[in-house]
Amino acid sequence: MKNQNIAFHLSFYLLLAGFTLTMLIVAIGYRFTRDTILDGLADRAQTVTHTASLLVNDAVVHARKSAEIIESGTKQMDNEQEMEDLLQLVLKSNPHLEAVQLKENLNSSEEVNHFFYRKDSAIVGSSSDLPMCAQLQDWYHQVFVSGKAGWSEPFWVEGHKTQCIAYAIPFRVKKNGREVPAIACAVMSLEEVYSELSGIKIYKSGFPILFSSEGKVVYHPQPAFLNENVDTLSHCFSLGDLSKIKRIISRGVGGKTLLNPVCYGGRRATAVYWPVTENGWLMMVLVPYSELLSELRKVIILVMFLVLIGTGVMVSVTILLSRSVTTPITQLADEARRIMEEEGDPLEVVGNEFEVLAGGLAHMKQRMENYHARWAQSRRDQEELDRELELARSIEMSIVPSRFPIFPDRKEFDCFGKLIPARSVGGDLFDVFFLDEDKLCISICDTLGKGIPAAMFSVMTRTLMRGIANADMKVSSIMERLNEELCSDAESDMFVTVFLSVLEISTGTFTYCNAGHPHPYLLRRDGSVEILEHSHGIPVGVMPRQTFDETKMVFKPGEMLITYTDGVTEEHDEGGKMFGQDRLRYEIAQIGQVEPEEMVERILEALLSFRGRLEQRDDTTMLAVRYFGNIS
Repeated sequence: MKNQNIAFHLSFYLLLAGFTLTMLIVAIGYRFTRDTILDGLADRAQTVTHTASLLVNDAVVHARKSAEIIESGTKQMDNEQEMEDLLQLVLKSNPHLEAVQLKENLNSSEEVNHFFYRKDSAIVGSSSDLPMCAQLQDWYHQVFVSGKAGWSEPFWVEGHKTQCIAYAIPFRVKKNGREVPAIACAVMSLEEVYSELSGIKIYKSGFPILFSSEGKVVYHPQPAFLNENVDTLSHCFSLGDLSKIKRIISRGVGGKTLLNPVCYGGRRATAVYWPVTENGWLMMVLVPYSELLSELRKVIILVMFLVLIGTGVMVSVTILLSRSVTTPITQLADEARRIMEEEGDPLEVVGNEFEVLAGGLAHMKQRMENYHARWAQSRRDQEELDRELELARSIEMSIVPSRFPIFPDRKEFDCFGKLIPARSVGGDLFDVFFLDEDKLCISICDTLGKGIPAAMFSVMTRTLMRGIANADMKVSSIMERLNEELCSDAESDMFVTVFLSVLEISTGTFTYCNAGHPHPYLLRRDGSVEILEHSHGIPVGVMPRQTFDETKMVFKPGEMLITYTDGVTEEHDEGGKMFGQDRLRYEIAQIGQVEPEEMVERILEALLSFRGRLEQRDDTTMLAVRYFGNIS
């Protein structure tokens, strides 16, 4: 009884001291932790806003990509029926689109209009503008005059519950031997955007608003405000807040600010906003400041509750320990026996509690040793897999020319190439080989994707190309045969961009065919840099029975061809900027007349410096060929 009294008093004083100290710490720390917790909760809102802007960005990008496909396909087609088939295919394969349009010979009496739109569950064609397009005429004119692709403002379409937006690309296309102006347009519904935004719930009464770059309301929980100007939100914001929102929209950057919305009774609210990079829209999420504070109060209450529970547990443990020192040992021994029995491996130990506990620990030690053995085997398996990947890399690199000069006895040209895969193996390849004594074949390709599948597809492309090419075939014919062979594999959904060329050593005649590959550069003898901007078809392996064109030109002695894959121009720095074609062209011009090896190495060094501490995003490949002329 005396021991119990001591334990009771000890527990009481421990409880009192612990509770008092905890309350003091909570009171002092409340002020210092408040801002930290509020910042964390605001960051959560910012994360939601950023995610929402990415969802909107991913949704609207369908229209841009569809318009780009129409533009690219139109440049390769002369037949009107093929163009209409392409428009229908684009509309059919993208359920987000409402309509596609291609206009040729704009603003002339020979204007040709191809228009396809969805009606119920069917795709309907028309040669004249519908009311849907009539709303876009002024915007069409602005895009055509500016010569730059762009997005329209949201607009209503009769029979639709949601708004639509359009993306148009002006370009020029050859018709009957002359270039004529044309414009490709894709119209998509914002239903997917509304669906994504309506599902965003943040705290109790927070809600999102989506603004266009011109300050119109693209999304609001109340449909009556859709497509209205930001000034119509006076029911929710004061004039000062509306002015602040207009400045935020014009800047087009992410951040957060404090507002005093009328819809929250004039109470402060945190507004978190983030731009939609694809079309300059702005996503904003409003969260009442009081709801952020309520989260803080919940945390404090939870801490106090846990303190009380912890103090009570501490008192109970103190009382139990004072009653019997052996009780915990007995409980541990019984628990060890019970666990072994539940796992079907009963503990065969007889004796007192200490012996039972010692036997249980020995048993656990044996199980740990078994676990360690399994872990060691797993590690050996992983090392074996790493060796196999390294072997795959060695096989891939053995296919790519690595010893330069490749043809040391040929003095009419010099070349150098380098491949740096983003993984152990990649989807880039280049090749240089002779078709006969006078014709040198130069190729570089980039397969969609990375890793072993892309590498296997690239190796197959290179093998087929070598098997098909011969000195008597046109470059475009080689590309057509290669496309048919790759399309014959119905189980593969991969495709590859290819730049294929043939250089006649004796004359300098250079013939090339570009199937969706980044445009190479030509370094002239005077130091000027020219881009080989002709494209002759879509990537090979996409659709069978494609035709390809080719372009001929003459290399002069001393001129250098520089080819590359998109891993060079699409590399990003730590600020999110791309290396880009303009920067690559600038680097080539700055390096000037050097050997191909120095040209490639210095560009790759500039790319590495540009990337900084970021990891490599994509396979990086460069090939440079310098022509010296027919040296007899």
